Amino acid sequence: MNHGQKRFASVAILAISLLAPLGARAQSSAPSAAAAAAGSPLTPDLLAKMLTLVSTKGHDGKIAPRFANGLGLTAAGQTWIDREAQAANAAGDHYIDVGQGPDSEVLLTLRTPKAVTAYRVRRDGELLSALSVDIATHALTMSSPADAQADFAAECAFWAQNIDGFLAQK
Repeated sequence: MNHGQKRFASVAILAISLLAPLGARAQSSAPSAAAAAAGSPLTPDLLAKMLTLVSTKGHDGKIAPRFANGLGLTAAGQTWIDREAQAANAAGDHYIDVGQGPDSEVLLTLRTPKAVTAYRVRRDGELLSALSVDIATHALTMSSPADAQADFAAECAFWAQNIDGFLAQK
């Protein structure tokens, strides 16, 4: 190898060694099918579409401390800064909220005339916490992930059935 070829090889090796960790970090923020929570209705494909919807058609928002604290998203008295997208049907208003950062959790929310129900989900599909607030009384009720699983699955089903149409809208 001549001097120019050696220098090029050295620069190429240096660039690969410096950039490889960045590529690994970018890949780790997206859930793989193998890493998805077993049996979760929030599949990697659905999550990818949700993240696309929020990034392309969503807007910046905040989750009030009462909800954010109750779901374990923030410390007491702190809001949760996010980006959100929403849709509506006869059942109510549906929201996807994604926190800041590549590994931030996702919040799925359904607001009906009687209640607001929210599900805190890891990006691998694991349901971490759920709560419901009665709109008339403002009473907040926590549900275990096991008890909230059927309603969480119904909310994921709404998004699975409709997200392609929402993505196609201009």
